[in-house]
Amino acid sequence: MIPTYNQEDYIREAIESALLQDYENLDVVISDDCSTDKTGEIAKHYAEIDCRCKYYRNEKNLGRVGNYHHTLYDIATGDWVVNLDGDDYYTNPKFISTAISRIMENDNVICYFSCRYLSKNLTKGNKKEFYLLDGKFYLINYFKIGSFAHMGTLFRRDVAIKDKQCYTFQGLQSDFHGIIRYCCYGNVIIAQEKGLRWRIHGENSSFSIDLQEKYLSEITCQKEIAKEVSSFYSEKELSEWLKEGDKWAKRDYVKNSLTSIHTPQTIWMGIKNYEFTYGYTIIFIKSIIACFFRINLFK
Repeated sequence: MIPTYNQEDYIREAIESALLQDYENLDVVISDDCSTDKTGEIAKHYAEIDCRCKYYRNEKNLGRVGNYHHTLYDIATGDWVVNLDGDDYYTNPKFISTAISRIMENDNVICYFSCRYLSKNLTKGNKKEFYLLDGKFYLINYFKIGSFAHMGTLFRRDVAIKDKQCYTFQGLQSDFHGIIRYCCYGNVIIAQEKGLRWRIHGENSSFSIDLQEKYLSEITCQKEIAKEVSSFYSEKELSEWLKEGDKWAKRDYVKNSLTSIHTPQTIWMGIKNYEFTYGYTIIFIKSIIACFFRINLFK
């Protein structure tokens, strides 16, 4: 699935990276959310020259989450789906074929999660190509094990359709909300994949939103998920999960603030929430330099 809107500078690379996947039974569905630039023209060209590629243009602009929802529920037909935003791309042509092979070799897999880096809490000194986990275990330990990449997540479309909640949360975390709950229905695979390229630019939703708004949205999203999976866990388990989630979101908020807002107030927030880790220390030092010496080391 490639939902897109006004991404003429990026859409070509996204489509080509999808079409370069060596998995044979492949559909590339492009859902254009009423672009006003040359995005549609570029996308239609690929639909004309490659039968695996289908181009659709929405009758009206649905917005980011609305376009995700429309593409999944109304256009896509595959048994398994993966969402590739129109400004991102793959560099590993075997990404999908490898994922499908691993899925088929194991029982009752609901989701295949790819991450650029695997948490030490997952590997525990025993590094493997991938890890098969009980989905309920992964969800309740998500903030200890680590996150996944949206563009690296294959999930069963029939489960999403039946669940009816995928891509309904209107916050920035619509992908997390939509997918993580499926873990309760079966097993998941977690694998390392470096062939994912998330392009960072000024129009990314992750960077264009107010950081405090993003933080509050994450907390709201976590509370929604806790309600929706309450039948699978005890109140104590979910309470602890929400506490871990709040710490996760707060840590993310502080680090993002330090890297993008270079003021004495941000430095003070960094001090109050200081983490004695190498990565945090480097970010904090760079933020001080950017604030007081007007040298931005985060570019």
